[in-house]
Parts: sequence; C-alpha cells; structure tokens
Amino acid sequence: LVISILSGPTGAGKSTWCIEKSRRIDGVVVSADHFMMPKLFQDLDITIYRGVQLRDYLRLRENNSFYYEFNPEMLGEAHPGCFRAYIEALMKGDENIIVDNTSVNAWEKSPYVLAAQAYGRDYEIVRFETPLDRCIEQSKVEDKEIVRKHYHVHHNRNDAGNRVNHLPWWSEVQA
Repeated sequence: LVISILSGPTGAGKSTWCIEKSRRIDGVVVSADHFMMPKLFQDLDITIYRGVQLRDYLRLRENNSFYYEFNPEMLGEAHPGCFRAYIEALMKGDENIIVDNTSVNAWEKSPYVLAAQAYGRDYEIVRFETPLDRCIEQSKVEDKEIVRKHYHVHHNRNDAGNRVNHLPWWSEVQA
C-alpha cells in the first residue's frame, strides 16, 4: 500500500523499474509520457486519464508496444492529465500507485506528495542515480540536451552540499 513517486532524468530507467515492479505487485501507473503514446492507448482501448495497470505495462513491454513520440506541444495537457489520473487513483483507493514522471524538481514532486498526505497515504520518492552516459543512451527523446538538463537539475546541490530539488522531510529511497 504505497505510492511511489519516481524521480530521475530522462533515460534513467524509471519505466523499466515499473516493468520490474509489475512482476511483483499489482497497481496503477500514471505518467505524462502516456500522452506521448496516443496510438498505443487507442489500440488497447485504454483511457489515458485512468492510468495503466502494472500488468498491462508488462504485457506492453513484452510485445514491444511502446510507441513513444515526444511532443513538447502535449506537455500542457500531459502533466495536468497525469495528475488527474493520480487523483482518480487516490479517490478509488488503488493500493499501489506509481507516478512515472521525470520529477527532478521539487515543484514537480510537491503536488503528488501533498495529495498523498491529504489522502493519508504512505509515499516514497524513488530516486534514480543512473550515470549521464547511460541516460543519454537509453533515452527515447531525440534532443539529448534535454537529458543533460534533467540530469544536472536532478543532481543540483547548494553551497552546503544539500540537494536543492528535494525537501528534507520527504520520504526518499534509492532505486
């Protein structure tokens, strides 16, 4: 009964982590990336705003059915839609919810943490520490500068050596 909010640069292995998790538990994945795969959702007759069952993630991966096409024009719809799917999963009482977004900034994680707290749910921020060269290699986006930007924001620290994109009272684990 946990909410996992994934945090890591593009190409860090967050979606692969979801696949591995799907082999052990049942739950729902919400992701802004789902809005970059409209054909996939149409083919499977899945409503994007409801999230994807983990067992479907596994099936999609085995069939190589990810039709990911990054479209920056969709971001204005993708992130609010992802949050809406998250709130719906909370309201339905889904036991395990995974937020599969980049979430390298505190402001990206905050709404998910606050909603989990408002619904009295346990959560963890799962932090991915994948090396930059591997992120670039694994990323599905063509503009690798986006990967570099996410990576550097994810690892940003202040003069005291504290991460600036994480609040100290948040529950965090390493992937």
